[in-house]
Amino acid sequence: MKGQAALEFIAIVGIQLAVLALAWLYFNTNYQSTIQSLDAAKARDAVEKISATAQIVSLQGPPAKQTVVVDFPSNIQSVNVTGHEVLIKLAANGEAYAYSPVLLNGSVQTTAGTALITIEALQGVVQITG
Repeated sequence: MKGQAALEFIAIVGIQLAVLALAWLYFNTNYQSTIQSLDAAKARDAVEKISATAQIVSLQGPPAKQTVVVDFPSNIQSVNVTGHEVLIKLAANGEAYAYSPVLLNGSVQTTAGTALITIEALQGVVQITG
């Protein structure tokens, strides 16, 4: 009798551990997916904010200058500001792109978190630094 009770107890605990492991896998997968979606949204917001501010500064003309606060995602790899585009590449094979009707030039740090980006109108080009 004692052996049977112990075996039943082990079976119940095993089933509970299996259910707990499946629930943990499900929630962990959803968490990772949510983090990737959030990082993609942060990247899109950053490039759109930089592009829109560059257009405003260009319309104001030299020596117009604005500083914008952007939040770069945690998995950022590179920021490319050349020609008419602002491009952020992410580590998970993702990227965010924004077209600007004005000519852009500059470089931006590729560190995750909040960054201050200075956007300045020069003769014929908008300089972006940060």
